Amino acid sequence: MRRICFDTDSNYHHNGRNGYLNTPAQAREQFANASFKFYGATAFIYETGECDDFCSPDDLLAFLIEADEIVTFNGRTCDLIVLESLTGPSPLKKLWEKPHHDLKGWSGQSLRESIDRKIPKLKPSYDGGYYDARYEELSSVKEDFLREKLAGTYRDAKCTLELFRLYLASGDAEFTFQDLD
Repeated sequence: MRRICFDTDSNYHHNGRNGYLNTPAQAREQFANASFKFYGATAFIYETGECDDFCSPDDLLAFLIEADEIVTFNGRTCDLIVLESLTGPSPLKKLWEKPHHDLKGWSGQSLRESIDRKIPKLKPSYDGGYYDARYEELSSVKEDFLREKLAGTYRDAKCTLELFRLYLASGDAEFTFQDLD
């Protein structure tokens, strides 16, 4: 079993006043005419803890295709929608067919609020520890904008991974999706 937990950064922004996006179809509808810019992504292999950074949606997609399961915080209505917009629906079909643990549905709030509520000891790491450490590790990346984006996706993917561990320990399985639309 190979589980991959990932987070992307892009110019995707959901306006909460338009309502909660509960399904990929709702997200596709809201963003049907949107143009997305991919800034970067970080992916963790659950079993080993290894992580990789990605600056290309195509490279991220190739990596994710190798997963047996996908883990995200809000991937069904954000990360996968961005990738689908950038690479087209055909290449993403394989990802939509994989079991997907989307923890937004489990925790029902933002990633930050989920960490505050479910793993309060992780709050200092979310508030700067993971970001700052990763930013320093990425010193070879000369472009500050990219370095900032990758440090942010690292923090969010790492916190999602910790939240996923808690999710698995809880025995919940009701928020595992397979979207075959």
